[in-house]
Amino acid sequence: MTKEEAEAATEYVQLMLRDTLRLVNVGGDRIQETASGILIKLDKRYFLLSAGHALKSGSWVIETNKTFYPAKVVVLGIPAPHVFHSLTEDFAWSEFDFHSLIQKMQADPKFDANWIDVPTYIGPFPVEPDPKMPFGFASWKATEFLPGINTLVREPHFEVGMKFDGIDKANGLYRFLPARKHQGHDYYRGCSGAPITDASRRLVSLVACGIKERDDEVIWGTPLANYADQIGR
Repeated sequence: MTKEEAEAATEYVQLMLRDTLRLVNVGGDRIQETASGILIKLDKRYFLLSAGHALKSGSWVIETNKTFYPAKVVVLGIPAPHVFHSLTEDFAWSEFDFHSLIQKMQADPKFDANWIDVPTYIGPFPVEPDPKMPFGFASWKATEFLPGINTLVREPHFEVGMKFDGIDKANGLYRFLPARKHQGHDYYRGCSGAPITDASRRLVSLVACGIKERDDEVIWGTPLANYADQIGR
């Protein structure tokens, strides 16, 4: 990778991290487990999209990048998600009523309504991957609060330069081939549901899972059409 390519990859990852939401399980037997997602706006409605196997149990919240004293992270509860998890499906979605959410926060003296800063995707939806384009995703891993500067520091995990390898006939999921050696299951933990975009940051899929298949190391992605069919797009 040349210096220019490395700089472009770094910029892409930083931009993607603005759109990728960190989801945290705060209930059930998988407490503190993490996943990823993206909030999209369709017409005047807001939808959280994620992976089905991640949100199939527990109680999940969106961990924002906002904090308030003493060292607490502002989280947004996720309305009960619609989960589809089988051999051929791996997606989840939930609709948000942001008008009611803002009213609730405005009535709470601990919050400033302007703190509500959830990145929202407003690009074309749904679209399919263009095999000629490179693809990637980025997700937040661990979170550490630094009280001295009252801020959060998160570790990014990502893939850039992936190639689209078509649709798997057995499970109907997209196949993406990483440009580097597979980083191992622990590295990708928490990436489920992360948005996959092309070089122009068009949303084309969400991370379903990653496996090693023969000599290929594949990242599976859920087609956006699966979500669109369910939310009436």
